[in-house]
Formats: sequence, C-alpha cells, structure tokens
Amino acid sequence: MNKHTATTALAAAFALALSGAALAEDPMSTAPEAETTFEALDGNADGYVVQSEVPMENELYNEFALADQDDDARLNRLEYDQFLNPPEEEEAEE
Repeated sequence: MNKHTATTALAAAFALALSGAALAEDPMSTAPEAETTFEALDGNADGYVVQSEVPMENELYNEFALADQDDDARLNRLEYDQFLNPPEEEEAEE
C-alpha cells in the first residue's frame, strides 16, 4: 500500500466512524423514548403524534395502541408523557 492509498483509507475509516457516531446520537433512531421528544416525533407540528411519525425502532411504535388511551389513533402530549412515565399504582391496603 503506498502512502497516498494509506492516507485515503485512513480518511475513509475516520469518516465512517464519524457517521456512525452521528447516527448513534440521532434521537429519532434507536434512542430510548426519554431522549425522543414529543416535538421531535410530531413531524407536522399539529400537537399530536401518529404512529407513522414514530420510528419502528422506537418502543413507542410497538406500544402505540397501549399509549393511545382514548383510541383516536393519535397521541396528545398527556398520553405521550404518561407512556414515558406511567403513574404509579397505589398498593391496596389490607
């Protein structure tokens, strides 16, 4: 391998590593829901999140029907927040 080829290969490897790091930091990729904001998911800024706006890799995609408490096929801010932080159930007193 000549000096120019080695330099080019090193530069390509560095660029590939940087692109992988950028993807890892993308909140819309496979990041936990807590890092994916309501605003980021609400692509059309209508105040609701529909399932098609949620990446398939996000847990919310598979649990959308559970999060949609009023069954209107969209999540409002309260439903989204309750999905991320479900209210604690009180223990029954005996």
